[in-house]
Amino acid sequence: AHSTSNSFAYTSSLWLPKYLHEKFDISKGELSVTAIPYGISLIFGPCVGYAIDKHGSVYFNKLQQRQLATSVALIGQALGYMMLCYAASAQEAIIYISCAVVCKTFCSGGWEASHNDIAPSASGTTYGISNTVATLPSVILGPLVAFILENGGNWCTLYKLIGVLGLLGAFIYHSWIDTFVHIE
Repeated sequence: AHSTSNSFAYTSSLWLPKYLHEKFDISKGELSVTAIPYGISLIFGPCVGYAIDKHGSVYFNKLQQRQLATSVALIGQALGYMMLCYAASAQEAIIYISCAVVCKTFCSGGWEASHNDIAPSASGTTYGISNTVATLPSVILGPLVAFILENGGNWCTLYKLIGVLGLLGAFIYHSWIDTFVHIE
């Protein structure tokens, strides 16, 4: 889940300006619109975390909360990226990316919070290790995106591939996650 989420975030921040410029002829001076999705997530992030903390335990046990939040995060991001294939304008593309980035805020109540569940006394350490490992696919993804685009691939193929990886990440998380304490 962590690798998948990082891959979405790094792909968006690194390649969104080039995508908008190439597909919709957005001038370099107008590329500041790529900050809009992240500005929107500044509002939603705390709201999502609060809602999960305040209301999640009323309806779901801890494992179900983590699974639901992570599913919304990963599947929502995957669908947002896949929808870029069908964007007819730069504004529509920004809406799809904004939806994907807002879905990412659900990670706060999903896989990100699970570190405290499984290792309460070492959650910072486990998160640090997880983040290091999760960054490796993103390091590979940048050059891979460039390779795909330089060798006949297109943005739609790329975003569908990233979407499928997101769906796979959600499936793997659902299959393997637990909330039992493993490190005291």
